[in-house]
This record gives sequence, structure tokens and C-alpha cells, in this order.
Amino acid sequence: MILIFAVFLYVLKKNTHLAMSVQNGCRIISVLSYTGLILIVLLVILQSTGILTLEDTFGHNRGFLWRISAEFYRDLPMFRKWIGVGPDCFGWSTINDWDMLMKVQEYYPNMRITNAHSEPLTMLVNLGICGTASYLLMISVFVHQLLEKKGRLLAVILLPLVCYHVNNLTSFRLIISEPYIFLLLALLHAYLYNGICEENSR
Repeated sequence: MILIFAVFLYVLKKNTHLAMSVQNGCRIISVLSYTGLILIVLLVILQSTGILTLEDTFGHNRGFLWRISAEFYRDLPMFRKWIGVGPDCFGWSTINDWDMLMKVQEYYPNMRITNAHSEPLTMLVNLGICGTASYLLMISVFVHQLLEKKGRLLAVILLPLVCYHVNNLTSFRLIISEPYIFLLLALLHAYLYNGICEENSR
């Protein structure tokens, strides 16, 4: 992707009309990115409060997992709702909750679940409101600053970052991809604060 983008930048230097189109494209990317961030926050709120309900069979029984995970979160003590049950403790906590265990056994006999198949919802159980809000705020601030800067790495950094988080709305963290997301955030931090790449205007 970086190689293709390098070729694109070379063509961009030779074509002023294309450069203007890219600036308009940046505005579209900004609108889509902000909309995506708002939707993620809304989905977490709707899932955790039970306002949003889907059929249990939705998405290969993801509707069921979302429902019982949200119910589990709502039944937590107030201080656990704020700080969560602990990092990566979703499976341990749910298997030790009798009501949750019985619900799981109805759909998946002799099995247990280790996540909600929705990363924001899983994070809400593990890290609570404080941890989930902090993570989403960190991503939102980085994305906002990148969109404001409108640098040449906009698409290269933003596209995988957005795709990863959109995918995780109905999935869970994968060890083969998650480290690259944090490496990408490190690259973004260096780009924003250390000037490792020129801006479009230069």
C-alpha cells in the first residue's frame, strides 16, 4: 500500500487538477472518519444500555453474545462498571457468573466465551467506562489531529486504522494485527509531533 501511495504522490506532483481533487477527498475522508467515530461511541452506548436489541441469531449468534454480554455488564457493581473486571478477564469473569454460564450453555453446551464478539463491548466489560472512554478518546484525538494536519500519510495511516476498528465492531482483537495498529499509532505520533513527513502544502 505504501509503494502504491508513493507512486500516487509522484503523479500528484505532476498534476495540479488531481491535487485539488485530493484536497476535496480529504474533506470527504474527514466527514467519514468523524461519522465512524460517532457511530462506534453510539453503538457502545446502545449495546450496553440494552436500547439496541437484535435477534439472537443475528450475525451467526452475535446478537446473542451481544445481548448477554450487555446484560452481564449492566449487572456489575457500580465501581466495576467504571473500572471493569480487569484486562483480558472477560472469560474468567463470565464463567464464574452462574447466570451468564447458564445462558451460554443454552447456545454453546460445554463451552465458554472469552469475548463479546464486539471489541468495544468486550472492552467495556474488561476496562469499564474509564478504560473504554480513554482508548476511544486516544484514537479520536489522533484521528482528529491527523485530519487537521492533512499530511501526505493521511490515507496510509487512516485507512488501516479505520478498517481495523470497524472490523472489531463485530469481531475481537487479533494478535496478528493488533501490534501493527499500535505501531501505526506510534508512527502517527511521530508524524504529528516530530515532523517526519512534509505536509501537502510544502
